[in-house]
Amino acid sequence: MNPIRTTNAPLFRLRLAWDGEPVAVSAELLEPLAWKLALHRDPSNTFWSVSDIPTGRLIETGWSRDDAINAAHRSLQAAASARGTTIKELLEAARTKRENSVMPPDTGRTAERATR
Repeated sequence: MNPIRTTNAPLFRLRLAWDGEPVAVSAELLEPLAWKLALHRDPSNTFWSVSDIPTGRLIETGWSRDDAINAAHRSLQAAASARGTTIKELLEAARTKRENSVMPPDTGRTAERATR
């Protein structure tokens, strides 16, 4: 049984990376709340998507709300099973890994453009 479901919480703005650019979309919280997932339309308004709230990382997409939610659950369940962990622990590990990753060095292009 899929434990992921929509809530009656108000919509909020979620910042995503779309084609390398930050974009804000309207999103709604998904239960269980401890997983920190959101349902939203993708910026092109073609698909429904489930994303990780803390990172803005796309989990899965679908043609409908239910398709996206079910695909996200299947994907997360498969990844958690493969690692011998729970979905919540899998998400937390991915967030920690992202926080601890080293950012690429600044190329200086931003400062260069500012001086022209």
